[in-house]
Amino acid sequence: MKPLDDMLADRALARSLTARGDAGVPIRRFLHWPAGWQPVPADCHHNVERWVSARPTWHVVRGWIVNYSMPGFGTNYASHSVVVNAEGELWDVTKNDLDGRLFYEHLGSIDEYMENVATRRWAAISDG
Repeated sequence: MKPLDDMLADRALARSLTARGDAGVPIRRFLHWPAGWQPVPADCHHNVERWVSARPTWHVVRGWIVNYSMPGFGTNYASHSVVVNAEGELWDVTKNDLDGRLFYEHLGSIDEYMENVATRRWAAISDG
């Protein structure tokens, strides 16, 4: 179980995402994976690194997607990494079933983000 201070900090982070409301950006998805691309399921943080290493005009973006939102219980966010192309469009190179989900870019330290993702502390956070 997380220490209380971590739980409170994580809830504050989730609430800051909820407060951003309409700032979420839609994620584009591939209907069919491009030739030669095979993502590793549930490994978005490494998949994006592989994608950009083969495509120098693309960049990694770290952040959050909404897992679910339930009135009275709050919103649950999952850490997620996507890529952005030269036109500024966000693309998901791990899942192709996220149609309609909004992405919230992580505004804090990317080193802190990756450390907390690696320890699974930020696999998912909730504002409720």
